[in-house]
Amino acid sequence: MFRRAEFPRPRWGEWTSPLQIKIKTARHVWEPFIRDTLNRTLTRPGRFTLRRSRQRVQHDEPIIPDFLCYNNRVNLANLLEKSLDSTLLNLIRRIADDASEFGFPMYLVGGFVRDLLLERKIKDLDLTLEGDAIELGRALVKKHGGKLTAHKTFDTATWIFNTPISGINFLDLISARKEIYSHPGALPTVTRSTIDDDLRRRDFTINAMAIRLDGDRSGELHDPMHGQSDLENKTIRVLHEKSFVDDPTRIFRAIRSEGRNGFRLEPDTLALINLESLAVLKTLSGERLRHELDLIFEEKEYPDVFGRLSKLGVLNIFDAPGYNESYASLSDKLPEAGLEVPCDRVVLGYLLWLTDTDSATITRLSNRLSFTAELTEALESASTLK
Repeated sequence: MFRRAEFPRPRWGEWTSPLQIKIKTARHVWEPFIRDTLNRTLTRPGRFTLRRSRQRVQHDEPIIPDFLCYNNRVNLANLLEKSLDSTLLNLIRRIADDASEFGFPMYLVGGFVRDLLLERKIKDLDLTLEGDAIELGRALVKKHGGKLTAHKTFDTATWIFNTPISGINFLDLISARKEIYSHPGALPTVTRSTIDDDLRRRDFTINAMAIRLDGDRSGELHDPMHGQSDLENKTIRVLHEKSFVDDPTRIFRAIRSEGRNGFRLEPDTLALINLESLAVLKTLSGERLRHELDLIFEEKEYPDVFGRLSKLGVLNIFDAPGYNESYASLSDKLPEAGLEVPCDRVVLGYLLWLTDTDSATITRLSNRLSFTAELTEALESASTLK
């Protein structure tokens, strides 16, 4: 049942027509309902055929009005206080205050928000602002000390502390930006933009959330793509139908996230790992492909990740063998320190993956995936021990 509308009465001497009164009443009653409905429907990714034109177009101004994206019922200020060291949290608040002096709204974004909501250990702090990160970084160094490394191409800066703060030696400051891909698989062209555009450029909805840090909205969750809902449902969902074509390395990231978090790709997203996206993945440089494989071998459950990649046909694009599951129990068996064998978890992963292959296959994969000379030598030596 709706409450009786209450709206400001006209000031003394101000005439208000009956029509104006009806308009004010209707707006007061229906606007909250309309806001909530739009927030739950218009911004939802996943049903690509219905939103194709809107999802793929970049705009200078946010597509979704600000009042539709902020959910005043979700404030994570208390969770931040419980999860972050007080010294670090105070530092973040000081940075946000300094950003406010420049008129730069500031947010914690991406993986930080995801891990915070999952109540997992925070590994990365991504401070994103709507403004010039390099300008803010220079002001922070001038005011608080330290050293700044600017990355003008991507409009980012790294503030390096004189002494570690809560075990952290530096913070990355990032200007909110949008990305445009000149062709499938290309590295993006970056331009400064809004937090909405910055979230839309990301890989999955669960990584497209932000927490406001400054002003009266400090602590508010900014979730235009409904990542929190997908997080609760353990669902991995891309933001638009060309996501894997624009950046096919997201295929590796999706499968890694499945293995790490126990999530699953939602059906529309899974269907996008197809001939089109795999064809673009095949064109990537060896360095980019090897980097993704390195990240997989750092995962605890990487044998399962390789099994999933094999079933989806991802390994076939560079004619690589599948992972022998009988070696899965050895994935954590690093050589003893006294043996003086230079082997870490990543190298061990490659050895277990390719130990059953012949020298010719190792040479071919080494060339295609740009293996280091040391890794190639280790693989060839291991293959002779069969």
